Amino acid sequence: MTDSRQFIVNPDPRHGGWSALSEFLAQHGDRTMTVNITDGMPKKRGLTANGLQAVWIKTVAAEQGDSEYNVRLFVKTELALPVMRYDVETDSERDRALKINYILRKIGYDLLLDYQRLAVVETFDVTSVMTPRQHKVFLDQMHRHYLQEGIVLASLKEAENA
Repeated sequence: MTDSRQFIVNPDPRHGGWSALSEFLAQHGDRTMTVNITDGMPKKRGLTANGLQAVWIKTVAAEQGDSEYNVRLFVKTELALPVMRYDVETDSERDRALKINYILRKIGYDLLLDYQRLAVVETFDVTSVMTPRQHKVFLDQMHRHYLQEGIVLASLKEAENA
C-alpha cells in the first residue's frame, strides 16, 4: 500500500517549517520514494467557482421545485463524475480517474439503476476534489445542460446583484 501525501513547506517556523515533511520521511525511511518539488502554493479553486456552483444549484432547485440536495446529487452524478472519470489531462487527474474507475468497475456502477448510482455517488467527494480545470469543465456542462431545459444560470456577479 502506498502512503501518498502532499506537503506545503514554508521555511518560516511559525508556519510549521519543514517539521511535517521531516516527520513523514523519518517514519517512512525504509521505503523508496519519488519526490516532486514545485515552487509556490498549489492552485486551489477560488470561492467564486464554488459560490457559482452553489448559486446555480439553488436556482435550479427553485426553478424545478426540487430540493437543493436532489439537484446537487444529480449534477454530482450525471455531470461532475463523468468529468472526473473521463476528462483528464494531467497526471494527477489521470491517476485519480484510474482509481475512481477501478472502484466503480468493481461494484458494477455502470450497470446499476439510477437510484443505486445516486446512492453510491452520495458517498464520494466529487466536485470538491476536482482540479480547477475540471471544475470549469463541469460548470460549463452544468450551464449547457440546464440551458437546454430552459433554465438560464446567471454568472455569480449577476446573481449577487439580483
